[in-house]
Amino acid sequence: MRRTGSVKEKPRKETRVASTMALSLSDQRKMAKAGMVGSLGALFASGFFRFKGARMFHPWFGWALLGFSIWHHLVSKPSAK
Repeated sequence: MRRTGSVKEKPRKETRVASTMALSLSDQRKMAKAGMVGSLGALFASGFFRFKGARMFHPWFGWALLGFSIWHHLVSKPSAK
């Protein structure tokens, strides 16, 4: 037989996901600069290597440098007063 009655449910806890928390402006600048340095180094190194894998990744490193440069430009803009 089936019981017919109210079933008490446990209250659910609200959890926050760490990825939704915004980074500070100075942290974003640091990450953009580090990304630019890393992608420029990888682009430089892949230009010198002659094996197939380096040639395959060279354009991707270039796109990464472009993306980090744009991010750095957007983060480093002075605020309009």
